[in-house]
Amino acid sequence: MSGHRSVHAVFEQCRAHPRGDDLARLVHVVALAAADERRARLGDGLQEIVADADLSPEDAQLAGTNVLQALEADDLAAAGGPTRMLLGCLLARGVALDPPAGAAAVRRLAEQLTWLSAHACLDATLALDEALEADAAAVWEAIGAVVLDGDRAREGSAGRASSLAAAVALCTSGSPAARKAREKLAAEATDPSVRALLACGAGEGAGAGTEPAAASVQGEIVPAPLRLPVLVLSAMTGVLLLRHLWYWLTRLVLRCRRPAELRVERSGVSLSCRIELLGRPLRQTETRFARESLARAVREIRYGRLGMYAGLVGLGLGTYLGVSLLTDGARAGSPSLIALGAAIFALGLLLDLVLGVLLPARPGQARLVLVPRKGRPVAMRTRDAVAAERALRRLGG
Repeated sequence: MSGHRSVHAVFEQCRAHPRGDDLARLVHVVALAAADERRARLGDGLQEIVADADLSPEDAQLAGTNVLQALEADDLAAAGGPTRMLLGCLLARGVALDPPAGAAAVRRLAEQLTWLSAHACLDATLALDEALEADAAAVWEAIGAVVLDGDRAREGSAGRASSLAAAVALCTSGSPAARKAREKLAAEATDPSVRALLACGAGEGAGAGTEPAAASVQGEIVPAPLRLPVLVLSAMTGVLLLRHLWYWLTRLVLRCRRPAELRVERSGVSLSCRIELLGRPLRQTETRFARESLARAVREIRYGRLGMYAGLVGLGLGTYLGVSLLTDGARAGSPSLIALGAAIFALGLLLDLVLGVLLPARPGQARLVLVPRKGRPVAMRTRDAVAAERALRRLGG
């Protein structure tokens, strides 16, 4: 299990917990207050905040860890990696729930997060991309400024330890903003340790053996597309129709499902699939593809412009019929024909609006297709087209 896959799983548990957001806000307040006061112990004043949040010890139980007991520990470094990862994910979630407003607030947040990582063993940077998504770009830029301030020993900088922690954080992110900050620092930094860290993170686009959270995609295994000669032959013989009928028959009658998770790792692609029949799991499989064994990996948006074309056809027919009836009604002096023509014309406009504008704006389904050099292709359908695109970008380096 890769490091970032664990972060992703823990972050999902935090979001699914009934009081997960309350725990995230609690960790956010406690941790940032400790960073402002430059104290490594997080438990000072914790009981008052817990009382205000109305959290019980049962509410604080998350992922096998009691969050309140973890915060009260004298030394978080002795708490173990899973506990520190949980607190880091909660802190990142808290940042997402209360995002900084303005460049000054973002810069202060970057200094707080890097100080906590360097001095309190509380690292939220591993989950920043997962928590903030596109909004993480401004934070990564500010973390790069923290590295540069520490490198040049500027007055008011967070110190060399925070600078090194910020450099490590940049190397563990695969986001374009972090990569851009690394490239800038590689040309401007003078500290040999900082330059060495940036060099370690430059090769894969993410350092320290971790993967970006966006490399995980949830979906369902579907029949893979056929090669053109096989497709033509299947269509001519009727096998293609039988294939689709069998697929829908098993889905509707037997409730056959194949939920899957695709993960892009440094070594290649890992695909975990679970076969379910009548709502009960039958088998769990996991397939791995090395990067060099993949001939092609594509993302397809099925029938992406069908609504637009259908809307244009409706608009054309409505315009033709509506204008014809309006003209005939005007010549014959028939109010009913004029009203019918206007109604058909308005219906064509409405169809074009619904099919061409409103429906394409809704999030659709995408299909990821992996074509190995040897063996059969694999296809997975997902509703998260953005995550599918990120996975392909990560797979492409």
